Amino acid sequence: MEKIEDFLRGTLNLKDKLAPSYLNFANPKYAEINGKYCAGLLIVDYYREYNEIIFRNLINSNVNANISIFYEKQDTFKSIKDLTYAIGNTGVDLKFGNTNKEDIDLAAFSYNDAKYIRKEMQVNNEDLYYLYTYCVVLAETEKELQRSLAKIDGILQASGFVTKKANFRQEQTFQACLPIMENSNDLKEVTRRNILTQGLARNLSIYFIYFV
Repeated sequence: MEKIEDFLRGTLNLKDKLAPSYLNFANPKYAEINGKYCAGLLIVDYYREYNEIIFRNLINSNVNANISIFYEKQDTFKSIKDLTYAIGNTGVDLKFGNTNKEDIDLAAFSYNDAKYIRKEMQVNNEDLYYLYTYCVVLAETEKELQRSLAKIDGILQASGFVTKKANFRQEQTFQACLPIMENSNDLKEVTRRNILTQGLARNLSIYFIYFV
C-alpha cells in the first residue's frame, strides 16, 4: 500500500484534485459540471472610474458566482515605443480628417488616451498592465442559471461594465475562474484592457476588501 500511495502522489497534480467527476461542454451557452450548471460572462469594457459598489452589489445578490482577475505587466520600453507609433499615426488621421465624424471622435479619444498613458509612464514612472476579468455563475438547474446569469449581467451593466456572454468559450472561462492560473489566449483577445499601476492597485485593493 505504501508503494501504491507513493506512486499516486507522484502522478496526481493540483488539476487532478480539482477536476470534477463529470464535465459536459457540448452546449455553447452553458456547461454541466457534476450535475450542476454554469455559464460565463466576459467583462470587455468598463468605466474609467472603477466603482467599489459593484462588488458589494454582487455579494448582496446571493447568486453563486466566481470572479477572476488576471493582470500582466508589459515591457515599458516597448510600450512607450508602441504608444509613440500609435500617437503619430492617429495624429495624421486627425489632421487630414479622412474619416467620418464618429470615427474622428473615436480616434481623438484614442489619441488622448495614448498620450496620457505615455506621459504617466515617462513622467510618473507608471507601469502598463493588461487586465482581464471573468465571471462564472453556477446554479442547480438550467432555469435557475438563466435567472442568475441575467441578474449578474444586469448588476454588471448597471455598474458601467460592458459584458459579453462566454458562448463557445465556456470551458476556457470556467478554467479561468479556478485557482490554477489558467488564462487562455482566446479569452485574452476579447477581454484585454490597459491599466496603469495606480489603477491596478486601486482595483486589487477593492477586490480584496470585498472578497477576501
